[in-house]
Amino acid sequence: MSNIQIAVSAADAAVTAPATLTSGMVGATVTFAFSGTVWQSLRKIAVFRAGSVRRDVEETDWSGSVCTIPWECLSEADERLLVGVYGMDEAGTVVIPTVYADCGWIWPGADPAGDPAADPTGPFYAGLLAEALEKAKASGAFDGPAGP
Repeated sequence: MSNIQIAVSAADAAVTAPATLTSGMVGATVTFAFSGTVWQSLRKIAVFRAGSVRRDVEETDWSGSVCTIPWECLSEADERLLVGVYGMDEAGTVVIPTVYADCGWIWPGADPAGDPAADPTGPFYAGLLAEALEKAKASGAFDGPAGP
């Protein structure tokens, strides 16, 4: 599954390892690496933006430093996913927001809607090969014991 890595230092957030994102993807993640003492005592909230969709995810919903990207943010192709973090103190005051890290384009995902799959079309020479094999068998040149 796609996992984007973002380094956070003070108010900076930068993608250190990108990943491919597609529309309709569910379960993609962001791994945050926080440096500096300013973030140690703060409650962290990740902010995801894609087009007009914005979702916040509290640190309590993360798995360690890994945060799942809300599926709503990956529902539409041809948008850029932006991810930021803000830290709140014990009183609930925003102490430090980061800039948004640009995680790149959300590409169109394969769409399961449409006609059911059909048997694949064989290569153009498959018919010619079958015809040549039938003629060879009919010629009697291949009569005899089977090989190993």
